[in-house]
Amino acid sequence: MSDSIHVLIIDDDAEVRTAVRRSLHMPQCQITEAEDGPRALALLEEREFDAVVSDFNMPGPNGLEVLAEVRELQPQTLRVLLTGNADVSLAMQALNEGAIHRFLLKPWDHFDLRNILRTSIKTMRAAG
Repeated sequence: MSDSIHVLIIDDDAEVRTAVRRSLHMPQCQITEAEDGPRALALLEEREFDAVVSDFNMPGPNGLEVLAEVRELQPQTLRVLLTGNADVSLAMQALNEGAIHRFLLKPWDHFDLRNILRTSIKTMRAAG
């Protein structure tokens, strides 16, 4: 089992992708970026990811719709939804439908995001 973590960041805003990349700056973390859902899904067809961090509000399919597709393509992949909208009903829908593992509000805490990915991926790998 590799110690590398492969993360896909999906956001239509390049500055947000850069900020998430900075948040996840840690040894052995390999980052791939996609500017929208269709590009992200194409990347998911090409390779496996340990985690996908997606914005909610994007043109085309929104982040929740994209993460539901991620669940179908790679069910073992950790799915994190980022949003600037503190909509509790959206969070509950996302969690209840099982499309995501975590829901984080923008601006997120860099340490929390890193810790969520490290601990969740480690737990998922240990479970098998």
